[in-house]
Amino acid sequence: MYRLINVLFFIIIVSFFQDVINLYSPISIKNTVSINILKYVREILYYIYGFILFILVFKRNKINMFSYLDLLLIFIFLIIIIVNIFFNNANIIYVFRIFTSFIILFASFNGVGFLLNKKFIIYLLIVQLTVQIIQAFLFSNLMGLGNFGMNLRNTGLFPMPSTAGLFAILSLFYLINPNKRNYFIILIATISVYLTASALSFFLMIIVLFYIFKVKRRYFVFSGSISIPILIAAAPFLLGRADLWKSLSDRVLVWTKFVKDFEIFNFYSTGIYTNAYTTYIRNVGMVNWEKYVVDGDYLQILMNFGSIFLLVYIVSIVIKWSNSSRSMSYFWLVFVLTSVTINLLEVSFAILIISSIIYFHESKKFSNRDATTS
Repeated sequence: MYRLINVLFFIIIVSFFQDVINLYSPISIKNTVSINILKYVREILYYIYGFILFILVFKRNKINMFSYLDLLLIFIFLIIIIVNIFFNNANIIYVFRIFTSFIILFASFNGVGFLLNKKFIIYLLIVQLTVQIIQAFLFSNLMGLGNFGMNLRNTGLFPMPSTAGLFAILSLFYLINPNKRNYFIILIATISVYLTASALSFFLMIIVLFYIFKVKRRYFVFSGSISIPILIAAAPFLLGRADLWKSLSDRVLVWTKFVKDFEIFNFYSTGIYTNAYTTYIRNVGMVNWEKYVVDGDYLQILMNFGSIFLLVYIVSIVIKWSNSSRSMSYFWLVFVLTSVTINLLEVSFAILIISSIIYFHESKKFSNRDATTS
């Protein structure tokens, strides 16, 4: 199983290669058969990994007291799937990755999971930054020019700037111990985030740096109230993105357009408001695919599963956050903010890193409880 998670992570990264080549090539190249097969393999292995972890949780017969809402979410999820199958809604297949992500996070929070190889993540970070530097100097004007005349929004091994920045941030959180800082890794991740010019990643990096340099929570609130407004005002200049606030306002308009159409429970259109579905209909040539694009887990959950599911999901996160340690409180802040604009539950590599972070902390809690009760 330890090898499975690392092989799965590697396959996920490699499966992005064709998308990155198409993004930076002047002529779009059709997906090769090998890359297409890898995409199917990554999905199947992801489902298998989640299923095995789910079985192991119940074999262990110890459920975290803060996980009962997660069980309720899984139960509601299964009901929605059954109802959609009954009504022959084939689009339900597009939510299975989200469902599997729920299972993996549920398992890791209950002390069941496996850790990604840290050396492997470090090597990927180095390769990621190297590719970004090449893109910055050789692919000028692809997404406009940023500071110092370099290409703006360099994605490296990933097809999107936001996910490229997310990889660096989560990797840094996973790799760094505040009691034994590795400044080389901190520098690599920071430069990588800067080269993406992703506003979300920029602010998340600041939060992670607060964690790394052991800023206490009460000082974090005080310093954040001063520094964040300054950074918000300076962000367009620092990132080289003059249109940053227009991008944000456009996103807010998208959110308001969707929110007015939500349901208490959604049994009929589940699956169509996912990245997987929009990618499929875009590839087959549907011209209205953009109307199904939603930003962030909260909006995605609302539109695919309804307001009750979203409410339970948010309460579950708040409970975990309020009962977390100092290090994990920073992690939950990153998790919550990321979920505002990124469909995190569909980003398989991110879920694997997140599950490793949670498992690392929660497995120690479970082992301490076992030692106390034995």
